[in-house]
Amino acid sequence: MPEGLPEGCLCPDCLMEAAVAATQQFVAEYKAGERPNTAPEYQQPGRPVQGIDYYFENGLLVMTGWAHLKRGHCCGSGCRHCPYGHINVPGR
Repeated sequence: MPEGLPEGCLCPDCLMEAAVAATQQFVAEYKAGERPNTAPEYQQPGRPVQGIDYYFENGLLVMTGWAHLKRGHCCGSGCRHCPYGHINVPGR
């Protein structure tokens, strides 16, 4: 079984939980300078995955740090989960 997957259960909920945990760990390691950004290799235009690339909060779509890493750069919009330290946000 691949690393990070729950033992004994491969139901969609457990797989999603493992995928979310793995992408959050990847983002944390990137932000800490512990790994290079290889996330753009997983970019598939037009195919974001709810729960991994984005979620909804109060009716608004919120992109995750993983989605931003897949983009490969700071977009300059001041996103909540920007893993690039908002380097392209005007005035920062």
